[in-house]
Amino acid sequence: MKIAEIKARIERGECTAEMLDLFKAALKRVPKSGRCQHCYTTAVSMPSNFNQQAISLIQYGLTQYCDNWFDRMRSYQNLAIILENSGDYIGAKQAYCEALESVRSDKRAVYDSEYAAHMMRTEMHISNFEYTDDLENYYNSAVQADEFSQAFQKKIFYRLLAEIIILIKRDDFIGAKEAFVAANDMLRPDFDGPNTLLLKRKGFIESTGATKPALDFLHRIKQVF
Repeated sequence: MKIAEIKARIERGECTAEMLDLFKAALKRVPKSGRCQHCYTTAVSMPSNFNQQAISLIQYGLTQYCDNWFDRMRSYQNLAIILENSGDYIGAKQAYCEALESVRSDKRAVYDSEYAAHMMRTEMHISNFEYTDDLENYYNSAVQADEFSQAFQKKIFYRLLAEIIILIKRDDFIGAKEAFVAANDMLRPDFDGPNTLLLKRKGFIESTGATKPALDFLHRIKQVF
């Protein structure tokens, strides 16, 4: 069985030990340079009820086939995505940190602001949307990203939540309320961000990625205004 067929079956939910063993055996028949990539791309596409198998597959790729910084970075990034989607924000933040630390020093500036945005989002969930010094540091780095990168709905939404928290800490309730109104406006079903139509043409449907804790925070903070 070809690895593409095995991957497709795993991604559809056939995540048995037997199928994963077939996947690992098939890896040996593909070029070595692509084996780690097969592990982390397959893992992040597995149904959420197979998170432990997905995590194990990423760890397998890291230990057996990861021999360059890019594959190591993407492995930890996809591990972070799986952990964050499962609600393990502490583990997700650590994995995002590992992803950034994997980046080659001469490429670090390209990725600093990107991973700061991810760590900012997980930090808010870890702290129950209370102010921390780390949150402000991540925010300051995240807003250094280029205009296009910052224009995705999810990044805008969580940047606004961070601004609410930071501005309240500074007693700037006018600015915090403006961020609060903007964040709530993004929750409208018909809201379009700067990149929404472009992404839709490419077959990708954007969303704010608002979690229950994030929505609870907005509901809770409403009384401040």
